[in-house]
Amino acid sequence: MTVSAVLILARTLHIIAILQLAGLALAIVVLPVPAPALARMRRLAWGCLAVALASGVAWVVTPTAQMSGHGMTTVLVDTQFGHSIVLRAALLAALALLMAWGRWRWLAVVLSATVAATLAWSGHAGAGEGLLHPASDVIHVLAAAAWLGGLLPLALVLHHGDMTACSLAARRFSRLGMAAVLTVVVSGLGSAYFLIGSLAGLLGTPYGHLLLVKLALFAAMLALAAWNRQILTPRLASGRTQLIRNTLTEAALGAMLLGVVGALGTMAPAIHGEVRWPLPYRLDGGHLVPATPLSFARPATRLTTEAVAQGRRLYVETCAGCHPTGPQTSNQGDTYWWATQGHAAPPLAGDDGWSVVHYLRVRAHGASGPAPDFDFETPGGDQGSLVDDLVTLLVFYDDSPASRARLGQLENQTDDCRILASPLQSPATSPLSVTVTPDVAEAYGVTSHTELLVDEAGQIRARWSLADGNSP
Repeated sequence: MTVSAVLILARTLHIIAILQLAGLALAIVVLPVPAPALARMRRLAWGCLAVALASGVAWVVTPTAQMSGHGMTTVLVDTQFGHSIVLRAALLAALALLMAWGRWRWLAVVLSATVAATLAWSGHAGAGEGLLHPASDVIHVLAAAAWLGGLLPLALVLHHGDMTACSLAARRFSRLGMAAVLTVVVSGLGSAYFLIGSLAGLLGTPYGHLLLVKLALFAAMLALAAWNRQILTPRLASGRTQLIRNTLTEAALGAMLLGVVGALGTMAPAIHGEVRWPLPYRLDGGHLVPATPLSFARPATRLTTEAVAQGRRLYVETCAGCHPTGPQTSNQGDTYWWATQGHAAPPLAGDDGWSVVHYLRVRAHGASGPAPDFDFETPGGDQGSLVDDLVTLLVFYDDSPASRARLGQLENQTDDCRILASPLQSPATSPLSVTVTPDVAEAYGVTSHTELLVDEAGQIRARWSLADGNSP
């Protein structure tokens, strides 16, 4: 068995065991549990506790063994994942003491729910910034525990209880299940916003494909739940055996669903993955337009002056003969697809295709849009980059008297705007001058004195040149 398979198995067993513990604690409080069923529930709880602890250890040990230079202590002490595992182990130990004491009322419900809630910080939700995603995940986990974790206890009550107890249990669980399912759906949509991002992420990534499997299992569970609620529960006297079978089947589907959850936790979320669009068309401005597999792809390289200059040269050499005014699409992914799949002569490969995309993007925006980034060095030896969370006035100056006069004005300014000056011909003579590579002026398409105002996000907000004749 591969390391990845062991990790998925450990995650799955850990999640199942913890959700089952929380569901058992809640069911003992909410449902009318006969003595034989209660005894079996307690044995099941001890089994879940043992599985949760063993699988938790496996969850930590398996990836740690593959991390060069990082022992288990480092993972447990210095990572958020480790903190959540340690907290969960401590809470499970407290729950074990409570179980040994024989107290199975609301304190056990609160403690087991807290254990389940810590799962949110062991997955993708805990890796992001802010509290909204983890809060949504906590609600999702608790609702799933109430629903999925309550199925086996319900089946035990239906098996051991008299008709009065069974009828009451079925009605109570039906109401609890409806509330839990609604909460699962709403909180699941919140998690999808953070992890999927779009329909393209759902349909065009391995993460999205596996999530579709989860949704299919969820739909099957909903169908069984609806059958139980609408048909079997009102006819409990004659449909009791079938209701037990359906409840156990629903629990089995839930276990399979949690297996998918275990696998999803080991994969990169769709919002960070490479999208391969599977359909021949896509929506663009409310209209269906032809699509390519990379219609929703994001550039694999940064927008830099080096990439733009390289893209310009490649476009002139391979594309301009047939497309002198540019491609017929403004979609970056489609442009990359056509450039690398035979519509260039010869077809471009890898990063060269993205360089052409960057060039076309800068050319299309003209005096606005994204500013290609570049590194520079000041006369004092300090280094930096253009896109650096600072408002910057980027000045390309030449040897003309007007350009020198304008540069003198800028040298005497005392405002908070960072000024970077790059000479176009002669060596740098201004204290504002910085050393850059020759492709910077080429990427920005300047040959005479030109000034660009770049905001903190790296967007060009204004462009002015001496040839314009107006004051900047």
